Amino acid sequence: MQVAAKIHHRFGHVALPNYIISKTDAVSDLLEVALMLQQVGLLGSCHELHLNIIPLFETIADLRICGVIMNELFSIPFYRELLKSRGDTQEVMLVIPTATKMAVTLLPIGNYIRLNSSWLRCLKTMALNCDFSTAVAAQWRGGGPSYEAILAQPPGSVNAQIRITEQGEVIASKYSDPEIGRRNLEILIAATIEATLLHNHSDSS
Repeated sequence: MQVAAKIHHRFGHVALPNYIISKTDAVSDLLEVALMLQQVGLLGSCHELHLNIIPLFETIADLRICGVIMNELFSIPFYRELLKSRGDTQEVMLVIPTATKMAVTLLPIGNYIRLNSSWLRCLKTMALNCDFSTAVAAQWRGGGPSYEAILAQPPGSVNAQIRITEQGEVIASKYSDPEIGRRNLEILIAATIEATLLHNHSDSS
């Protein structure tokens, strides 16, 4: 964390905007990071947070309880004050395990979608925004096409923006050729627009 403080001091806050917590499974994981940021001067005296604290939920067990964890976190006045300095926006990273990594059935994925749909409704009542990051696995690793993966996100989670993590081995195949890279970016943009419009239409209906 001291290195992060040095980077901010030398290059500015935009040089290192995010702190990702791998395998988040408790509210304390995020509060501990807030404490460390305070100790190195990246959390101001007026609850001004200089880094986004981003939980990463990546196992079936964690995906099942991530809504509970975040709802509990948002109920803490201290953390809500921190979010105000970040535009009342919380970024969350979700990784749906692929079939090649572990035995995945439709049941936990369905639970994940239902839990996060109810969680998103709760966010609206709290006047909070949530940015989702999604890891898109390659098809040969048990994942599906990026377009379908984005459309399959819980309603309301894609709101004109989404952060995509491409697995390392697919970067060369998708983006080494300019024309193929442009085509892949067009697919991601089109899926994001379609998911946003579909979900907003569903809400208005």
